[in-house]
Amino acid sequence: MQHGYSPKTAEIWDYFFDDQEAFYDVNLYTSVISKPADPTGKILDIGCGTGRFAIPLAQRGYSITGIDTCESMLGIFENKLQGMQIKPKLRHVSFEDFTPTEAYDGIVAQFVLQFILKSDNVIAFLKKVHSMLNDDGVFFISVFNSLGLWNPAGWSATHTRELDTGFARGEYVFTPMDTIKGIANAADYRVLSTSDGDAVDYYTKQVRFYTLTEYKLMLTAAGFGDISVYTDFNPTPATEETCNAFKFHIAARK
Repeated sequence: MQHGYSPKTAEIWDYFFDDQEAFYDVNLYTSVISKPADPTGKILDIGCGTGRFAIPLAQRGYSITGIDTCESMLGIFENKLQGMQIKPKLRHVSFEDFTPTEAYDGIVAQFVLQFILKSDNVIAFLKKVHSMLNDDGVFFISVFNSLGLWNPAGWSATHTRELDTGFARGEYVFTPMDTIKGIANAADYRVLSTSDGDAVDYYTKQVRFYTLTEYKLMLTAAGFGDISVYTDFNPTPATEETCNAFKFHIAARK
């Protein structure tokens, strides 16, 4: 559920995620969805972006609906579909304005909830997700591990991906704005360098780093049960106290 990304940002963004990581994420998801042995269920991908998660799910047989507020990212997604034998339904709409015409067996939201700064709004978001799932359906989210990242003095990170004709590099600087609530200003600087030339983009957004306990409480308040937590690509359930991974995957069943 990205807001206001330019075409240049969307193009650069797409280079930062490799297919192998998406493969592991999808494997983990299909291991916890309602019917992993029968991949014919209907899945909604909230904030689907350029299709990193939705395309491999569709290739496995799932019926995919993808929504995003960034038209440029959806355009890249549609271009990727050329020559593929899959037909996910794509909508340029926010989740708040999205009106479903069917119920879903699974709903996915990868790194979306950190952009919702008020916990009451997160709960409202989760209640809507809950209402859109079939009985025994699964909501699957990926979130940052706040305890593994947060530093009251601020922190930064760099991510570089080597490409066949160059590289993509991202530099991220987080400046805490509210330590009690875990709100930080995130400055994102990205460079794409290939044989076709260089592209640079920069933007800032506020994000909130909820703790795992907060996510569990909000999911429970929204009506979810059977909440399981995984770290990175590890299929073994984890706890906040024992985990220092970069990200969590949370599966919550209706």
